[in-house]
Amino acid sequence: MECLGCGACCTTQDDLGIIHTVADTRGLPDWFRKGLVERKHPEGILALGAIASAPLVPSPHGKQCAALAGEVGTTAMCRIYDDRPSVCRKFVPGDEGCLRARQRCGMTDNG
Repeated sequence: MECLGCGACCTTQDDLGIIHTVADTRGLPDWFRKGLVERKHPEGILALGAIASAPLVPSPHGKQCAALAGEVGTTAMCRIYDDRPSVCRKFVPGDEGCLRARQRCGMTDNG
């Protein structure tokens, strides 16, 4: 599964957004940190401390992380890749979540 240029995992169609811990945001650029929205865990508890939602911007596929540049499926790239949050680092190319995101964005599952 080719990640370069894809970016499907950086999109969402819900208002909860792309969630990561506040600790993950240390070292991120100010323009990104200023857009963070603090959230409570869906079950009402705070797991691993406070959690935050990445700033989202409109996209043809719903909403996408503000750190995503280019066009999903062709030229997408993460502008904070080296400092990306742990939820992004743990995302596995080709797993179920990846394939669902690619399908949601109208991409085939074969690369």
